[in-house]
Amino acid sequence: MYSPTVPLCCLKACHKMYPSAGLGAVSAIHDAVTLANCIYELPVNPTLDDIKDAFKLYKSERYPLAKTAYDTSHRLTTIIQQNWYGHLIRAVMKYMPKSIFTRSLQVMYAYRPQASFLPSVEDRGQHKPAPQPSLTRARANRAAEAKASNAAAAISTTSISTAASTGSATL
Repeated sequence: MYSPTVPLCCLKACHKMYPSAGLGAVSAIHDAVTLANCIYELPVNPTLDDIKDAFKLYKSERYPLAKTAYDTSHRLTTIIQQNWYGHLIRAVMKYMPKSIFTRSLQVMYAYRPQASFLPSVEDRGQHKPAPQPSLTRARANRAAEAKASNAAAAISTTSISTAASTGSATL
């Protein structure tokens, strides 16, 4: 929970993962993009409640994925251990179908967050990306803003043309 008196620990500082898997760095990048999206959607003069809500949204989106990355890192650590258990797991893995490993990678790489304030990147992956709630929220907010802006412009154009036609009739 965000508090102005408690330091915020995010990005690389809060990921305790096996370093050679790269999951800590990837999670830090995902955190940065998601947090930036949540902050970018704040109003111009946010209240403390707005900021708290932004961090709640950030946590609700990132925590399950960060937990999954942590669990994956923990399993990798178990696999590479140089003890009887690690040797047993590696021996069993040689006989597992490749599809099991491929499926676990698909889940891991499905989350590909995009910054909501930059142009969207074309998805060229072989598998559909996982939903990104912060991006979906941002796009919905932008669409609503554009619709409201277009409606306001249409009303002002109608008012101007009505006033102009009324004004020319009185001359």
